Order: sequence, then C-alpha cells, then structure tokens
Amino acid sequence: QPFFAWIAPPAAHDPTMAAPQHAEMLPDAKAPRVPSYGASPEGKHWEVRFASMDMGEGTDASRYGDLLYRRRLLTLLSVDDMLGDLVDTLDGMGELDNTFLVFASDNGYHIGTFGLLKDKRQLYETDIRVPAYVRGPGVGLP
Repeated sequence: QPFFAWIAPPAAHDPTMAAPQHAEMLPDAKAPRVPSYGASPEGKHWEVRFASMDMGEGTDASRYGDLLYRRRLLTLLSVDDMLGDLVDTLDGMGELDNTFLVFASDNGYHIGTFGLLKDKRQLYETDIRVPAYVRGPGVGLP
C-alpha cells in the first residue's frame, strides 16, 4: 500500500542539545570561514553595520560562533542516525527501491558573515542556499 510520511525533526534549531552519544564528538568543528566571514560591513545596510562585531580569530565572538556551529552539527548527528534507521527499515521491508525520499531544509544560516554573529534572515549565500536531495525510482544523474 502506498504511504506518505512527513518527518520534520527540530534539529538544528534551538535549543541545540546533542544526544548523549554525540555530546563529545566533533571537538574541532569550526564555523566555515567563508570569504565574507568577519569581512568589513562597510557599505552594507545600516542594520548589518550596527550589529557587526569583531569576528577575528580568538575573539569571544569567533569562539562563540564556533560553539554555536558545533552544537548545531551535534544535533544533526541524531537526524543522521534517524535517517539511517529509516533507510534500514525501508530496505528490510523491501520498499527502499520503491520509495522516494525527499530532503529539504527551511533555510540556511550564517555565522560571522560581515561580522554578524548568527542569523538567517539576510540574503547571503549561506542563508539562501539550502540543501534539497531526492532519492527514488528513476531518479539519477542525467
């Protein structure tokens, strides 16, 4: 019988609490240092200039940004576990090759872009480029 399931885990939204089995993982994870990371907000909208802070390496802001990034990643490890269980279950049922899996995110996120510690509401690449993946029968590379 056909079925539809919508699974929407809250990770990586706040509160970012890692599962106990993941809490000590990824100790060296750092927010990506994209070209706009810590770049001058000069010439940007006044709200960006007003909220901008020094994101230089070793500053409190950069350390906090790295902590935020790591905590978000740790919550996503549980999502990865859940998806692995889902795929294994579908495979065990003999339904995996007859099932479409569609993955998407609601928004991107930035840490350190033009000195903005964290946000998702600006039209920067890290905010608007969200993952979207489809796996299923007949889906493949052209």
